Amino acid sequence: MPWIFFAVACLLIGAASTVTTSWWIAARGNLHTYTGQYTRTASAADMPGPIRASWPRPDEVRVMPGTQRGYEMLGIDCTIPGNPGDREGGRLLTLWRLRFGWPMIAMEKLEAIGTGGSEPVKVAIDAFEKSFPNSGSVALPSSLSPYLTSSNSMMPARPVWPGFVINTLLCGLAAALLFHVPRMAMRRFWRKAGRCGRCGYDIGALAICPECGSSAQRPQVNAS
Repeated sequence: MPWIFFAVACLLIGAASTVTTSWWIAARGNLHTYTGQYTRTASAADMPGPIRASWPRPDEVRVMPGTQRGYEMLGIDCTIPGNPGDREGGRLLTLWRLRFGWPMIAMEKLEAIGTGGSEPVKVAIDAFEKSFPNSGSVALPSSLSPYLTSSNSMMPARPVWPGFVINTLLCGLAAALLFHVPRMAMRRFWRKAGRCGRCGYDIGALAICPECGSSAQRPQVNAS
């Protein structure tokens, strides 16, 4: 059925548009300022699944809204108590989730930062590096570097749900409309000109198009 292939093509275009938009935002510089505040208590749901078991329990979440539309920086902090007699106090372990996309956040890349040398910090960082070798990102080809307004060529590679799905559907719908609207207008023009509404062949008064075999659908004329 041709409409299935058309729908799949539109969804692929929508997914490609979602990725391209996220990467375009990520390639720009000065995306945020460090003004984020702790906004709520963190939970395991804030952590990516592959590291939940090996990462210390998260404490707080801070959000740094982007200075440009389609970007936010989410920091999940974990405070690890120091050993008895440790003058440095607790160790701080932070997972940064750098998120991109428009109209909804659709993709992200990760950064893990640990202060202090305690064993829980080392275990968590090791688990992160094994689960996300490239921090959930992909490097752009060096040939594209001149077009970046940011010095960072690592683009987000992790989908963010449901934003990725919603953006894909919206972009796919836009692609379908861009294809259908001109086609519908052309078919209407052909019918008014006495041509086949499917292939544009001049059918005159024929009821069936001799070129493609479709039936003629002529515009109705109101009798006065």
